[in-house]
Amino acid sequence: MRSPVFSVGVPLYKSNRFLHIILDNIESILSSTSEPIEFIFSDRHCLDDCVEKLKSILIPHANDERTFKFISASDEVNWVENCNLLMRQAKGTYFMWMMHDDTFSGNYLNQLKLTLDQYPDALLAYSSRLNITDEGLPYDKFILMKPVEFTEKWSARNRLQMLYESNFGPSFRGLYRIKTVLKNHGTIRQNYENVLPEITWLFGLSALGRIVYSDKTYCVKRHYEGSVQANWEKTTRHALSWYFGMIFQIIYHPSNFIENLYLFWGISIWIIKRRVEKYSYIPFFSKINYSVKSIFRKSCGLEKSEILIFPEVHLRDFEKRQERIRFFQSKNNPLIIFE
Repeated sequence: MRSPVFSVGVPLYKSNRFLHIILDNIESILSSTSEPIEFIFSDRHCLDDCVEKLKSILIPHANDERTFKFISASDEVNWVENCNLLMRQAKGTYFMWMMHDDTFSGNYLNQLKLTLDQYPDALLAYSSRLNITDEGLPYDKFILMKPVEFTEKWSARNRLQMLYESNFGPSFRGLYRIKTVLKNHGTIRQNYENVLPEITWLFGLSALGRIVYSDKTYCVKRHYEGSVQANWEKTTRHALSWYFGMIFQIIYHPSNFIENLYLFWGISIWIIKRRVEKYSYIPFFSKINYSVKSIFRKSCGLEKSEILIFPEVHLRDFEKRQERIRFFQSKNNPLIIFE
């Protein structure tokens, strides 16, 4: 039995409603991946029987090249602890979180692995991300900005560009060189009410290596009432939690004195921008917000934000996947979807 190349961690929570999406992701990935792979499922609340359904469907299809591991408990740990557990359980060279309500392209693992192979100094590769509502409509609140372009040397400026263009969020669902990440960076640190702790964690990770983007694959995130992010508030206290979390990351992964000062200054401006833009409907704050944006952009070498258009080829593929899921849901037989 070969060691897995890929480890896929699937955090579960009331996941019965997403059973067909989970199975569709697994089948799509397995049909495109010849490397040994393990799927690790973890439900720490056990409020439905999704784990038992997944076991009955998947275990008969396990073999030396693809394994399925299940962790269930009623200790009610939060989503950060559950994600950290999955990361620590990984035995593969590469790791990703497959959120139960997201859709991932069948070539997701292979394509992101190719991207990482292309850049040996990269620790994480990520893709285009489409944001939709539970009904499948575009969700405009979150958009993917133009990714940081390749430069010969990954620098503090690139890290601030990632932060300003909101690319740390989409990159969280990427593919990691997991052994290096755990050895040199560790797991996600919790913050106040666990609102966006992955942003500060990824900001710290970006001190250790490049984060690269691929337009050859995609994922889709669903936004709906009852999801983890749906009820997140972003108050001043949350902003301070992000700020001090990033300061900790700068101290934990120190660079030279000049770069550290530059990063301190950059995240300070970013936090001010996040707070001021909340009140940008007021003319006075709108002017301040514009000034802060201009200062930050010039310091990071950013000219103008560009919204990344979700590639048409990915959109067509996702629509076919949606039709397939709806078909099997209408049959009310999740066994059919796994062939």
